[in-house]
Amino acid sequence: MTLTVAWLRNRSDVRELVMASDSRLSAGPERWDTSPKVLTFARTDMAMSFTGTTEFTYPAMLQLNRALETHPAMVERRFDVTQVAALFEDILNQMVAMASTTIGESLDDTLANTRYLLGGFSWKIGEFRIWEFAWDRGERLYRKNRRRFSGARSNRHTVWFLGDGALASRTRLQSLLSDGFSRPPTKGLDMEPLQVLEEAISDSSLPSVGGAPQVVKLYRHLNVEPFSVIWPRNGGQPTFAGRPLLEYEKAFSPPLSLENPDRHYRYLAGEIATDSGEESTGGSEARAVGEG
Repeated sequence: MTLTVAWLRNRSDVRELVMASDSRLSAGPERWDTSPKVLTFARTDMAMSFTGTTEFTYPAMLQLNRALETHPAMVERRFDVTQVAALFEDILNQMVAMASTTIGESLDDTLANTRYLLGGFSWKIGEFRIWEFAWDRGERLYRKNRRRFSGARSNRHTVWFLGDGALASRTRLQSLLSDGFSRPPTKGLDMEPLQVLEEAISDSSLPSVGGAPQVVKLYRHLNVEPFSVIWPRNGGQPTFAGRPLLEYEKAFSPPLSLENPDRHYRYLAGEIATDSGEESTGGSEARAVGEG
């Protein structure tokens, strides 16, 4: 399986949706630690992560992207992300109805263990929205369940963990937030869930969770942005979608260091900007970035 997390990040006047995951896929004795698990799509206001069997998850997400690509109004976001969520629910159930198996229980178990998180910003409602898609054994259908935020302008902690180690990760986050070194509850979440995800990746008792963390942020201006993650365990080499970049590759996405994840660097017109408002190194002028 995997461990994925989504949360509403609050920093001063910045509100954004962050989605992150590990990068490991397992098949029997094999482990692949360079697997994309937070996917972006033909439209720029949404992203999706998953847990479960990739023989179904990847085809389903690819079919959703193909459905968006064939409809220009969908790509141009003239249809709201809430309508995309309804479309994905229909696509999932159509694919399940057309599946076949010689062992019925096997298919049912596969579907029950396969879940998705779809996040985006709704221009129709003016809020971030996130849905979990889970298999209903009784109705034998996939159902989308909207995960509610703590009010449109609330600063309460809003976070979802999904997959292996999800319960332990929620407990660890509560512990992290209650110590004296974290932000008080009234300040909302910053990047603490990413720290919990990194700890889970390093936990040998979770063999299905591994590889570099991958991070995608969604903004209120209807754009999504994947980050190049600087992972200390990889010798500081940038990783993108879980894969370390080759020596001759250049990262054009903004870097995010796990040693200081609350500072997000961005290159703008020859300058280096951070969303923390702190001065960056390298002699370049730094200025604060609100969103994006």
